[in-house]
Amino acid sequence: MKRLIRKYFKLEQTQKNISLIILCVYFLGIFYGLIQGRNSKILQNKVSKSLSPSKIFDNNLSVFLNILILGGFTGGIYSLVVIFINGMIVGQAFAFLHIKNRLYQIFTAFLPHTFFEISGFSAFCFCSFLPICLLLQFLKNNEKISFKIIFKSLSLLFFGVTMLLLAALIEGGVSRIL
Repeated sequence: MKRLIRKYFKLEQTQKNISLIILCVYFLGIFYGLIQGRNSKILQNKVSKSLSPSKIFDNNLSVFLNILILGGFTGGIYSLVVIFINGMIVGQAFAFLHIKNRLYQIFTAFLPHTFFEISGFSAFCFCSFLPICLLLQFLKNNEKISFKIIFKSLSLLFFGVTMLLLAALIEGGVSRIL
């Protein structure tokens, strides 16, 4: 029983560490985008487009499936790169809004759907780390993969897809892009 409890808490600690790494990389990307965005001309030529929720969901789902599949093959490294780039784009958008004195648009363009999109991002990114974690656990302890971990992973993927759907509905219906 003690062994099972220790194993569970080790898994929980690993999950917390991975989640913390994902959030740190995202916020580092935002910080880098804020610094670099002041010199960037990328967003200055953007035209405001209103996309339908289905197109937003399709785009986000394709990005997140890439995160899941390619991140799984690279031990989560690809996922961290995509998370950093996404944060950088958000940071550049914030810098652009600051330069144009339109910071109020953060409340209409970003905040309505941000929580749902970051939650979906984190869920898929976290799942991309699972193959390497399970492989290392197998090599270290020579144990089989438990169905509990597989069930948690599938639940997390379902949660991620649900968050993406909600983010797309809000972004397409409420958020106004630059």
